[in-house]
Amino acid sequence: MMNFKKLTLALFVASSMTTFAQVPVNMEGPKLDPVLQHTIETRTMVANNADGALGVRRLEARTPISVIVNVSDAQVISDIIAENGEEATVVNDNILTGSLTPQLVQKLAEHPNVYYIKQSRQFRPLMVNTRRATKVNDVHDGKDLDTPFDGTGVLIGVIDQGFQARHIAFYDSEGKTRVKQYWNRGNYPNSSTSPTATLPSGGDGLRANGHATHVTNIAAGSRVEGVNYYGIATGADLYMIPSSFNETEMLEDIKKIASYAKNKGMRAVVNMSLGSQMGPHDGSTPYDQSINDMIKKGDVFVCGAMGNEGGQRIHATYAFKGEDDVKSLLFVPSGTETLLPGQIWEMKTNGKRNVEFKPFYLVNGVKTYLTTTEQAQLYVYDNIDKYNNKHNVLFTIPLSSFSSLAGENAKFGVEMKGSEGDTIHAWIEASYGTFQGGSGYVTGNSQYLVSEGAASIPGAIAVAAYAATNTFTSQDGYVYGGTQTGQNVGAIASFSSNGPWLGGVNKPTISAPGYMLLSAFNSYDAGFDASDYNIVTSVQSGNKTYYYGQMSGTSMATPVVTGILALWLQANPNLTNDQVLEILETTATHDSYAKNDWDAKFGYGKINAYEGLKKALQFAADGIAPLRANTQEPVTLQKSAEAWRILFNSNERFAEVSLYTADGKLVGKQNYGQLRQGEERVLDLRSQPSGVYVVRIKTAGADLSRKLLVP
Repeated sequence: MMNFKKLTLALFVASSMTTFAQVPVNMEGPKLDPVLQHTIETRTMVANNADGALGVRRLEARTPISVIVNVSDAQVISDIIAENGEEATVVNDNILTGSLTPQLVQKLAEHPNVYYIKQSRQFRPLMVNTRRATKVNDVHDGKDLDTPFDGTGVLIGVIDQGFQARHIAFYDSEGKTRVKQYWNRGNYPNSSTSPTATLPSGGDGLRANGHATHVTNIAAGSRVEGVNYYGIATGADLYMIPSSFNETEMLEDIKKIASYAKNKGMRAVVNMSLGSQMGPHDGSTPYDQSINDMIKKGDVFVCGAMGNEGGQRIHATYAFKGEDDVKSLLFVPSGTETLLPGQIWEMKTNGKRNVEFKPFYLVNGVKTYLTTTEQAQLYVYDNIDKYNNKHNVLFTIPLSSFSSLAGENAKFGVEMKGSEGDTIHAWIEASYGTFQGGSGYVTGNSQYLVSEGAASIPGAIAVAAYAATNTFTSQDGYVYGGTQTGQNVGAIASFSSNGPWLGGVNKPTISAPGYMLLSAFNSYDAGFDASDYNIVTSVQSGNKTYYYGQMSGTSMATPVVTGILALWLQANPNLTNDQVLEILETTATHDSYAKNDWDAKFGYGKINAYEGLKKALQFAADGIAPLRANTQEPVTLQKSAEAWRILFNSNERFAEVSLYTADGKLVGKQNYGQLRQGEERVLDLRSQPSGVYVVRIKTAGADLSRKLLVP
């Protein structure tokens, strides 16, 4: 797994795009984003100081840089890249990606068909809280929701780190793998150049606490004898991509998943539990817009984790008052980090420097403003973004260099001067620092933390996490968690990142269980320990032992939504992304915690698999030709002690619902005619004496019975 803290400084970059597939709004100035320009200049300078030797330094000058290229005709530029002996991926007509040498990047910048080239951002796994305190109610234990829909015919793509592809959780009842494609892109230098159906015998080589295995099983893990911790879409096909989380690579990954699904005649849902706080938080980057274009075309659905920064004060905002109002931001690094990555964005989109930004260092209350040369040395960039036309300051300050310049006790800040009508938002990358308030300084908060990379895509489903339980029983028999965790059952998880979002769409979209979820563990992860108290059970198959345990995070809530969406897509393969968003908005559960139609913690509420399925079937029934459900069973059942709700999966000419005692005596019978797909009938149990009963449902094509217990 790549070490995020040691990434190239220039990778902390954000740029954006207001309307995809058009020429960027602001075409003035250079064609290379400032971070990319600085990277090339630095490498060239290093190479020129290498005394002409073809050693490491000169090789560094030829090392490819991951870039996103905005062009008028992607195929034309792709052909030019190929003619130069390098490779690129055409994402769509106006965007291509690739890892290109600095020399070729500079050459492309001179081409009239090239509008802009930006260096890729680097995202990271959302792994905070993932191996502490967990179990959520079994996501799919069959006690309350009885449905024949299991995701059959739907492809779930998981882009993550920590896969054990041959875990028993990913085989069907016949012993055949459900993993149809595997593309290792994150384990350098052993990454593969193309997807394969051949699965590795061990793990993916990435140290990630088995994150991907846990996530994938939540979404779609198989029923395994002796284990109750299976997933939601147990019949879905799987596409696993161990990833480096490089922005360029991930565009290619999603395109590949969408293409595979299209060739197989399937709908595809991509799960991404990853992110960053480095970006404009408005969905305008070429990365966001390119993926959003795939979503709008119906190529793919995306479920993205909100992030695990709910308790961190890493955001700040300020609306200027009057003329020449002066306010400052003081960025304080955490005590263990070597970098200080952050950003400030103006909200005006007029392509002007409406607010004056003056970086400084503070010692004993005295400000010393950084010179232009010092800013460049500390990777501080003052920029007008080419895509959203917003003025911004981006920085990734190496703290050792900063201390050498300003002294051990110095703090980095930015003085801002603006007028009424000007507003800024600022962020520090999660865990790298916070904002210090005080007289003349803006205090930080934990709002506007929609994670970049997945949740930030405009059409993506941004998932928050709540606690459906706060205890779990370890393999050692002890119960962990409880009231001492400070986490109330039903409440939003303390770590779940808060909205709102700056992109004009309500985010988070929905919330799902994400606290103490039990799922599959990767026993090949470098940090795996078979005695770990987070493990709750194991199962033996042949000479192998497979493990299951607890993790918490929005990473765990996201695959809950992914799996449920796969069920809905099996029921109605014609669903559009807009319809899915409408389903989530109109069928979400509200309670004493998730009270409102939408709020910045829960989104539209808590996901309701049954009500959402009903709405999906109703959308199908409202079509020109209602769909026949992809199942032989006529109904889905939502069970409770008071009533059973009977949802008809397809149009039915008639249905007969009967209730019998355990010894076969008829209690009552009801006949229904001309039932529409998605129509519901309710079997009221409140007047029935306690005991065991049998419900029998007969239609023209099916006859099924279910045991019923009235307490």
